Amino acid sequence: MIRSNGVNRLEIWRPRLFLSLVIFVAAAYIADHEHVYGENVYFSILGAGALLILVVFAWPADEIALDDNKFYYVSRSMLPWFTQTTAYKISALEHVHYRKYFAGSTTAWGVRRKKYRCTVELHFKSGKTRLLHLGSHQREIYVIIKQTNQLIDRKTIIHSTRPS
Repeated sequence: MIRSNGVNRLEIWRPRLFLSLVIFVAAAYIADHEHVYGENVYFSILGAGALLILVVFAWPADEIALDDNKFYYVSRSMLPWFTQTTAYKISALEHVHYRKYFAGSTTAWGVRRKKYRCTVELHFKSGKTRLLHLGSHQREIYVIIKQTNQLIDRKTIIHSTRPS
């Protein structure tokens, strides 16, 4: 099985870590000013902050995978019960397209970074289309899409040359 590794990418974790740091600093500020806000507010903010940090880390990252018979779209979370996998049979696919698009740019510490995202279009033999929006442009996603199209072509050739 070939799969992209979206969960372990730095571009996935950098914003999550920053958001967790902001929540932690806000909770520390309120803890330092407990006498102003009161003890009930302190525990409420602390609980809400812990819940927000849990949500930030449990939010799924998108991945795709491929084996001999199926194409998988995996929404993987650090917590296993939030992970969802959708499998598509290769025999039901007509072709798969990969589209990279510009999603804006950011400037931090004088360095300008361009942000790209990608969309994977699954075209089925029944005429339906399914769009999968992936968080970032990754070379391995392109390689998986290319191998998926080769597998679709190979299965189509094998299927069409079998005697009826």
